[in-house]
Amino acid sequence: MSDPVDVKRDVSKHILIITGEPSGDLHGANLIREIKRLRPDIGIHAIGGDRIRAQGVEVLKSCDNMAVVGFWEIFKSIKEVYDAYRKAIDFIKERRPELIILIDYPGFNLRIAKIAKRYGIKVLYYILPQMWAWREGRIRKVKRWVDKAAVILPFEEEFYKGKGIDVEYVGHPIMDNIYEDDEIDAIIEREDAYPIIGIVPGSREDEIKRHLKPMLLALEGLKGVYPRIMGLVSVVPDVDYELIEEGTKGIDVPLKLSKMPLLSLLKICDFAFVSSGTATLEAAISDTPFVLVYKISPLTYLMAKLAVRISNIGLVNLISGRRIVPELIQHEFTPSNLIYWTQRILEDTKMRNDIIRGLRMVKSHLGKKGASFRTANIAINLLEG
Repeated sequence: MSDPVDVKRDVSKHILIITGEPSGDLHGANLIREIKRLRPDIGIHAIGGDRIRAQGVEVLKSCDNMAVVGFWEIFKSIKEVYDAYRKAIDFIKERRPELIILIDYPGFNLRIAKIAKRYGIKVLYYILPQMWAWREGRIRKVKRWVDKAAVILPFEEEFYKGKGIDVEYVGHPIMDNIYEDDEIDAIIEREDAYPIIGIVPGSREDEIKRHLKPMLLALEGLKGVYPRIMGLVSVVPDVDYELIEEGTKGIDVPLKLSKMPLLSLLKICDFAFVSSGTATLEAAISDTPFVLVYKISPLTYLMAKLAVRISNIGLVNLISGRRIVPELIQHEFTPSNLIYWTQRILEDTKMRNDIIRGLRMVKSHLGKKGASFRTANIAINLLEG
């Protein structure tokens, strides 16, 4: 059993916030900022990362090593995940917070929701997992254990209401992180480079190990067609810089590694290779045409194929209801396929413009800024209700 948690504070009520990955850490930090602004008397503890910690919140357990995708991959982080689970359960038993806010990370968080229900603690689920694409069983669990859900995609509200879940559409929190052009202070010198290709391998270690090399090999292949090509590699704050730096060694193409906000980076690019996930929405917001890629272990892929009920996995394609950008998944994710689609989209003006129009349509469906504020209000209403 972990050490007792020190929760002595001069506060009226307590909230426990739980996330297990970098995107949840970002959205959780924004949510905490809004809750504190509205109700500074509320005490907040969390399982999260550096962004949440930066909000002055006591982090019971870092989520840095909890972000994995897949049935096989989870075993590599089982000790970290179990430690986080024990710390969350100990806190719930000892402190009995009035509200638990769960952010994505369903395999872990639904178990926490079950425990919370046992102790009579209210649960707000912010950013529900994509259960409309996966298993009906999880929907039943949400209905049973979650008091309120705040969803971020426009079609989710109707879907979950139809399943009997108390749900409210708040808009996508990614819109809270948009910077105006005049606020971007990180500038990459284009010199005479063309095209500049954004390399976005992902935010998890396994993603980077599987995605980075094929992306860079595609760049090398494109150099014969575009001698002035340059790669701009996105390094997210939670990722080991040396892991990406090591992965770029020996690549015979000009490369720049950048920690600037992804949206800022993508606005500089003429095209991009983007790992499936929230990053694809930032590409949509930036009007940057891209190819979506993703690769997982063969076992995980086989099990996912049996469970998934949709033909597209990319958020931009799901939101639009059609395939706006190419998806290269698993065995289709090869340097040669990346080269093919890059040349085709860069050189076919009509196709490029069609993609940009589709991305702008997706952006229009993400809602307005203020998802964090609206979710904070839902949380406070649950506390006071």
